[in-house]
Amino acid sequence: MESVADLSNASGSIAADGTFRVADPLGQNGVPAGACRVVVHPSEGADRQNPPVEPIYGRYETSGIEITVNPGPTKVTITVRRPAAKKG
Repeated sequence: MESVADLSNASGSIAADGTFRVADPLGQNGVPAGACRVVVHPSEGADRQNPPVEPIYGRYETSGIEITVNPGPTKVTITVRRPAAKKG
């Protein structure tokens, strides 16, 4: 994720149950309050031919996901689409 205000970033991994936590590049949990743009990338080793999420979520310019982080603990829900099944 990237702060809209200062372009600082943070990242995290999505757990099997769909939850996630983010940390800054120095490993500090959380991010500053404010608006953030979000990207979602498949995990390392994911099948790039059959990605688990639509590729549009991999770039800030196309993901369309923006969240507001409040001061203190913040819970957000981010919903993404899976790619349409390939017809074979």
